[in-house]
Amino acid sequence: MKMERNSGLYDLDALYAFCDGKNEPLIKHLEEVSYLCGKLCEQVGLRGEVGSLAGLFHDVGKAIPEFQRSCSFFGHEVISFAVVSLLIENELVKLEDPIERGAVRYAILFHHQAHRWVYYTIKNMKDKIKKYFSDSSIVELLSKLVEYLLKNYTNVAVNREEIKDLLASLASKSLSNFTGRLFNANGKEFNLKEISILRAYSGALMVSDKYISVKARRGSEKSPYFGSVNALIKSLGGISSSINSEIYRG
Repeated sequence: MKMERNSGLYDLDALYAFCDGKNEPLIKHLEEVSYLCGKLCEQVGLRGEVGSLAGLFHDVGKAIPEFQRSCSFFGHEVISFAVVSLLIENELVKLEDPIERGAVRYAILFHHQAHRWVYYTIKNMKDKIKKYFSDSSIVELLSKLVEYLLKNYTNVAVNREEIKDLLASLASKSLSNFTGRLFNANGKEFNLKEISILRAYSGALMVSDKYISVKARRGSEKSPYFGSVNALIKSLGGISSSINSEIYRG
């Protein structure tokens, strides 16, 4: 059930990752998905830091006040993708390996939907992104969120004004500038093996996001999809007890 919200729209501590009458704080959700995605990646031979970064930024687009007000988050993954693409290209998120740079962006863009629907969403978000990032109050809010995440979970020295300038530039950028470079680095297209790596990181993020969301909301554990995700996590040895002790203690 959707619900209207009109307070706390510019307060980081009052932002929701999901709202259906049971609040799931956005920052808490980002922290927990980041933790779990990193652990899952390590378990399957991927680099945990890359998974953690994807989890940390996958829902920053949900901070947009219009989304928070209506509790309808259509297109948030496109905004998150655009923001993290800008951070990576300007080395505020530092990854040397071009495959890993692509993996963070790919995982975020596709963490909810099949490819055909993501590109439909991109098409429908172009004008809104220009609108959002032309609004100084929205840029200020997202800058605060990005600064908080970088300061607390990475080794990057942050500068709020630099972040604000970068995000404001999204109002004049074309999304095709980012999507066109999604599957290549330095002019060279990724091969099938490299694209498989991107999809593996995306799968880890999808699983982590669903698991954390259902756990936080409670009552949804009986869904078939959650059952399969939960079984996968339990099959990965000690990770299940690690999650419970680190995230759900008490």
